[in-house]
Amino acid sequence: MLRSTKAPPVAGKHKAREQPPRRAAAAAAAMSKAAGDQAGLYRAAELGDVDKTGALLEAGVDANLADSKGRRPIHFAACGGHAAVISELIRYGAEINVVDCNGNTPLHLAVISNWFECVTLLLHAGTLCPVWPFVLTPSLR
Repeated sequence: MLRSTKAPPVAGKHKAREQPPRRAAAAAAAMSKAAGDQAGLYRAAELGDVDKTGALLEAGVDANLADSKGRRPIHFAACGGHAAVISELIRYGAEINVVDCNGNTPLHLAVISNWFECVTLLLHAGTLCPVWPFVLTPSLR
């Protein structure tokens, strides 16, 4: 009978290797929560939920983080006609002259969707509109 030349395993060492380090687990949990909060902000902006939008922004969720298509919460709010949400996002530093993967700004989406209140709000907030003078008829200039 042959005996093994390996030393017997030490109880504490192998268990520590099998379990993930606590810091990594905490970081993974924080990243998962942050991703969930960001998705929640997109959803709240899309649905026009001002209270939830404000709470998430107050908790530190980034108002300018884009999704995989370059859309930000302000794009969702503008498309849905949620002027109060747009105001809240602007108050927390949302950029208003950003484009998504299709080249649309929040102003474009509000115009396309016929949300006059959102268009007015975005224009008063300082949205760049390089075609604005050319859209007006001569009698309105």
